[in-house]
Amino acid sequence: MMKSRLRMTVLVGMVLGLWGVFADRAAQAAGRVISHPEVSRLGLKRAWYTQVGLDRARERVAQIVLHKETLLVLTDRSVLHVLDAETGQRRWTAQIGQSGAPSLELGVSDKYVAVVNGSTLYVVDRADGRPVWDVDLSGAPAAGPAIAGEHVYVPLMRSRIEAFDLQAPDHTSWMYGTAGPTNVQ
Repeated sequence: MMKSRLRMTVLVGMVLGLWGVFADRAAQAAGRVISHPEVSRLGLKRAWYTQVGLDRARERVAQIVLHKETLLVLTDRSVLHVLDAETGQRRWTAQIGQSGAPSLELGVSDKYVAVVNGSTLYVVDRADGRPVWDVDLSGAPAAGPAIAGEHVYVPLMRSRIEAFDLQAPDHTSWMYGTAGPTNVQ
């Protein structure tokens, strides 16, 4: 019994010791770009790396979305950075809505990017970030927008979905009441 306790104590000590080594290495790697030799040991190749400009004291990356050849990075201050996913080159950067208002998940299509900032839906051109239109929602948003075909859909609190025609945003195409909570997947 004494030997099995000793073995268990030694085993737990080894596991905790290894955990400390891995945690220390992870902490060291978190603050730097992993070198080519380190990546090569794993049989990988880093194609590129980049940074998005943000105020590290007040701003954080809130969401990263990969859509085809485009990488979209949204900060919690509502700044959208759009990068070429193949090269890492910045395509454009734009402030979407008010920096103090919360932005929800991005809706992305081949032509547009949609963002709910506060209670306003913003649609920008995916190619250059040029504003296309914005509209105040009829209620509190429950989640970020989704783009399908020529419409953008926004789930609202109180079990409703509001839809807008991307070509004619001046009116709500339709509103649908649901029996339960709404969400975008």
